[in-house]
Formats: sequence, C-alpha cells, structure tokens
Amino acid sequence: MPDKDGAMSNNKDGVLAQELPSGGQTPTPSFKQFTFTELKSITKNFSNERILSEGSHVVACEGWIDEKTYNPSEVGVGMAVVVKKFTPNEFQDPPGLRQILDFLRECSHPNLVKLLGYCTESKYSEANNMFLVHEYMQKRSLDNHLFRGYMDSNARSDVYCFGVVLLQLLTGRRVDDSSGPSSERNLMSWAMPYLTDERRHEKIMDARLNDEYPSRGASRVALLARSCLLYPEARPSMEEVLKVLKKVSAKAKYI
Repeated sequence: MPDKDGAMSNNKDGVLAQELPSGGQTPTPSFKQFTFTELKSITKNFSNERILSEGSHVVACEGWIDEKTYNPSEVGVGMAVVVKKFTPNEFQDPPGLRQILDFLRECSHPNLVKLLGYCTESKYSEANNMFLVHEYMQKRSLDNHLFRGYMDSNARSDVYCFGVVLLQLLTGRRVDDSSGPSSERNLMSWAMPYLTDERRHEKIMDARLNDEYPSRGASRVALLARSCLLYPEARPSMEEVLKVLKKVSAKAKYI
C-alpha cells in the first residue's frame, strides 16, 4: 500500500498495490495498480499484432512483464500476460471496479487464471477505458491456438477457424508444433495434401486412437475440414457445416 507520502511499497507477495483514485480503501493488497504508460509499454502501445481477441466491450492484448516486479519487459522475457481494455460503460466508477476486484480475489483458485492488476488512469487513456491485467495461461487456451494470427470475425473466417478445430480433433496436433519434424510443424501445410485424397486420410489420424474409429465418418470430417480451409469464396457456410456434422453423427450411432 502507499505510505503517507504516496509512495508504493511491496506486500507480502512481492506485488505492488495502490489505492484507487477515489481514496479510502484498497481493493486488495495482492493487485498492482498499473499506470497507463506501463500498459502501453507492456502491449507495445496496444498494437494490432498483440491483439488476442476483440469484442464489443473488451479488447484483449498480449504483453510481457517481469515476474517479480511486474514492470514491463521485452517479448519472451519474464511472464506473459493479457491486458484487457474495457469500454467506459463496463466500469462506471472506482467503487464499481473495487467490487469487481474484490469478487475476483474471492474467486482465486489454482485452476483459474490469476488477476495481477488493474489501471484506473482514465484521464490518460482514450475514452476513459478501464484495464485489467491477467496472467497468460501457460499452456494457452484452444481459442488462442486457433484464432491467434487471423482475427477477422466475419462468417467465412469463422468457418476457416472451425476447420482448424476439426483438423486438430482428427490429428491430435496443435496448429504450431515445434517438437516434430520441420515439415510437420505447421498443421495446415502438413495436412492439406492428405485431406485431398480420401485414401490417405488415415495418415493424419491421431495415432492414439489406434485405428479404433469409424473410418467413413472420419473421412467425411476430414473432407469437411478441407472445405473449411479453402479460399473464402469456396468455403461452406456454418449452416452447411452443421448439416454435414449432423449426418456424420447420425450414422455413427448405428456403428
């Protein structure tokens, strides 16, 4: 907490904390109050290349901080974090933000993403946005593996992303896997030649299945995945994708 001169001190966890601008109470001694300047440094000024997701009320950006001081650091150095920028309507006042922070503190759990800090320097940010800083999941979410790098949310892009999901389910592989041969590290580049030939679909199937799967159904899903990964004009609609999956599911019940 800040001392009588407004200086900041370390709490027992080594995390900086500071009172909200309204004064009075701190939301919790385990959250750091970041400055807007720090957030700009952490996210490279909220650059497009750092954006993980974007919705009508919140934008999430990737950043890096020092694990002990929580100060901004270089990419790949220290701890990866997610900085969420909320629209002004999400948090109307500091007391409302305090309630959110107290609630998140009560929800603290090893299996939940940890909240690290917040920013209330609205006078320095555009449109009086509010910010929360979370840790980045070490193994990252499925959403991140699938959508990072192509964030356009139009319908055809959604179909492409779903095609990647199907391909991951079939192969049991991640989009980018540095553990395998260099020719197989990019999932789409490696799998597409096999997807075009039904006789070769078994070559890409997850080895952990031990060939115990309905081959015809798997082949139909593989062809569907391929169609989803084609250039935008050639991709099916999500309605068409759903129809195919329903047919595959219905036939699987009788196998």
